[in-house]
Amino acid sequence: MNPPDDDAVSLHGQQLERAFPFFIRWDEKFRVSGYGGSMHKICLDVKVGAAFDDLFFFERPAGDMEMAEGFLRSNENSLYLFRHKKTHQLFRAQLVLPSSAHEAGFFLASPWFNIPEQVAECGLTLSDFAVHDPIFDLLQLVQNHRGAVAELKSLADSLTSERTKLRLANKRLSEKEAESRTLALVAERTDNAVIVTDAAGCIEWVNEAFVQITGYELEEVAGRKPGSFLQGPLTDQNTVANIRESLANGKGLRTDILNYRKDGSSYWLSMEIQPMFNEDGSLRNFMAVERDVTRVKEEERRRWIQHAVSSILASPLSSEQAGAKILQAVCPKLGGSLGLMWMLHPETNNLRCVETWHDPRMNVAGFLDVSLDREISIGSYLPGLVWESGDAIWVPDLGLYKECPRSTVAAGLGLHGAFAFPIVSNGRIIGIFELCGQHIMEPDEALSQVVTEIGFQVGQFVARRQAEDDLREAKEIAERANEAKSLFLATMSHEIRTPLNGILGFSDLLAETSLTRTQQEHLSTIRNSGDILLHIINDVLDYSRIESGAVKIEEIAFNPSALAEQCFAIQRQSAESKGLEILLDIDAGTPDSVMGDPARLRQVVMNLLANAIKFTGKGSVTLKIWAEDARLNFEVRDTGIGFDQVIMEQLFKPFQQADASTTREYGGTGLGLAICDRLLNLMNGGITAESEPGEGSVFRFYIPLSVPEKSAGEREDDGIFPARIPSKVNAEGRTILIAEDNAVNARLMKILLGNLGYRVLHAENGLEILNLFKKEQEAVTIFMDVRMPVMDGTEAVRRLRAGECGERGKILPVIALTASVLPADQKACIDAGMNHYLAKPFRPPQLLAVLKDAGVLD
Repeated sequence: MNPPDDDAVSLHGQQLERAFPFFIRWDEKFRVSGYGGSMHKICLDVKVGAAFDDLFFFERPAGDMEMAEGFLRSNENSLYLFRHKKTHQLFRAQLVLPSSAHEAGFFLASPWFNIPEQVAECGLTLSDFAVHDPIFDLLQLVQNHRGAVAELKSLADSLTSERTKLRLANKRLSEKEAESRTLALVAERTDNAVIVTDAAGCIEWVNEAFVQITGYELEEVAGRKPGSFLQGPLTDQNTVANIRESLANGKGLRTDILNYRKDGSSYWLSMEIQPMFNEDGSLRNFMAVERDVTRVKEEERRRWIQHAVSSILASPLSSEQAGAKILQAVCPKLGGSLGLMWMLHPETNNLRCVETWHDPRMNVAGFLDVSLDREISIGSYLPGLVWESGDAIWVPDLGLYKECPRSTVAAGLGLHGAFAFPIVSNGRIIGIFELCGQHIMEPDEALSQVVTEIGFQVGQFVARRQAEDDLREAKEIAERANEAKSLFLATMSHEIRTPLNGILGFSDLLAETSLTRTQQEHLSTIRNSGDILLHIINDVLDYSRIESGAVKIEEIAFNPSALAEQCFAIQRQSAESKGLEILLDIDAGTPDSVMGDPARLRQVVMNLLANAIKFTGKGSVTLKIWAEDARLNFEVRDTGIGFDQVIMEQLFKPFQQADASTTREYGGTGLGLAICDRLLNLMNGGITAESEPGEGSVFRFYIPLSVPEKSAGEREDDGIFPARIPSKVNAEGRTILIAEDNAVNARLMKILLGNLGYRVLHAENGLEILNLFKKEQEAVTIFMDVRMPVMDGTEAVRRLRAGECGERGKILPVIALTASVLPADQKACIDAGMNHYLAKPFRPPQLLAVLKDAGVLD
């Protein structure tokens, strides 16, 4: 394009320097006649009159060449590289030669930097560069343009003649015309679009870069305002308002804006608008320099979408909630006004809309009506087409689908474009994201890749949430099943323990009377049967508690030798009744005191001794205890039936016995060894077994050996209870109240406590016991059953502690007497205000122990 005529643009020297702060100009002898202010910051020796060759040397187009008219003319269109001799700073430059030999030539130069840090090293700032300088691409920054129109030099002498004034004015006019031609030539050669408008904002001139970017020729836009044909539906109206306000006030502006080309495609511009003023200060023109930043904006948009989606998927949302958030984030960024999330329904295997988002300024009720109540099959409508193809689909005009009722409704709402992409999990499409809007921009390859990745991310998220939901549901089902099991076990235990308490209790009482030999044998059978039944119940409950993690291991000091002797004494009668020899071997090095849980350890020893006696027909059973290698070791050896290797592998699994014949001959639940194994594991110990069929068995187990530092007055647990209840104690004149709805158990308690010398009064429910205590304020304790009609035991105790029966009721010892033996039952009793706990069925030693603990037995 040819330079504009003289009247097209009129610019003066300072504007040239502002546009090219590193320019350098020479006269016909190639001496410096002018230079930009920024040039002098780097090259301090540059001054008017200095020879160009004394200051610089050329590296391109030909090294070591000197300034000469022929050299410059022959390389007029080349890119020049010259270096400052003192600082070695390299400059790249465009040569501008005058149309007349009497005018100066100059270089439009710019320093060459490889890294941004070199700018500061040279003492420069961004204000030293022009807005169109390529250094802006290197630094990726925007420079505030310093604009100010210098005042014209006043005339040298107002008293000179009119001829002198005219000569000076003509000279200055000639200079301005030359500068205007130079600036116009530069504007033609830059890659940035340049627009010059009049004071009203109507276009007067554009450069070739503007034509290349927008597709509009000067003849098509001259006299028009740029916004009237460059702005489109997605152009931000706030930005437009700011531009109009600045132009109206005659001020400059920097901003980014989305514009549209002649072919309708959109692009982003980084734009700087500056006003130009006449000598009298009146506004004459606006000049805009615009740089295409579409790629930068598109990359920013892609990164923003990726970050937004990643943040949403990292939050604790459900699949539908996350889908709604993604629609809300992504839709506006792609020009959408409405978004829908479709998911495959597991029963119909069709797509159903599960979440929507829309611009709150739009009324989309009609479109949602035809979407929410519809199922879409593969290949139908836009979501179905994406499902069928497996790829994202962009539709510029929904009107192409005239047979689709959704398209008809969408067109009525002004929703013309649409974009949809699949949600993929494990290689299978499980849903679709669909975006609709007035102008959905066609995604480029990079954006298509981003939404594809979003589809995979959401698919993984949905699969993970589904797995979590399935796991949560399975956990809830398991917990409900466990609760049902616990409730069943608690109920079963309670209903069996209550009558069993009467059986064992009255058996113990009957054993204290005079009986014939035959009666004693029958009574022994009854007592043994009751003990076996109690053992079975306890095994089932213990195993259930261990499996549910309800068993807590204590860590207290106890005497292991005393514990072994107690177990030996209890099992001795059973062994001798079968004609077996039972032996106890306690190593002399066994410590007198160790740390552990004596109750649980006793349970293991008793179980193994009982098994050894049960499965041994003749011979002996031996219990051995010793300390070695930081372990407290136990061994139970018998000469019984033994077992083979196949049984060995199943030995410590629940409900396992040798075979069906073993179960028929010896009975049992098959839980004893499983309980021993679990308890020892809880105590950080272990158990092993050795056996051969017919050769007997050896069970060895251990717990870690920890010897306590015994302090003065510390009590050790030896676990020894009195074998029989004494006939009388010092209880004369003391009254004990019993709340028990079972007549058999009430009678048993009256006899046992009466034999001790207590006065015993009975009530059948909680309400009766409260009324009874109001009359018997001297009672020393209350045995309180938990499950009773009218009012249960826990409610009765709460009222007692609340003072309903006076101050005495707040401090009276209350002993829970119940067949509910689960830890939760015990905790409920304590939480209600009971002090002690006695489980049914109980034996006389346990009754004595709880009376002592309650402080009512001397």
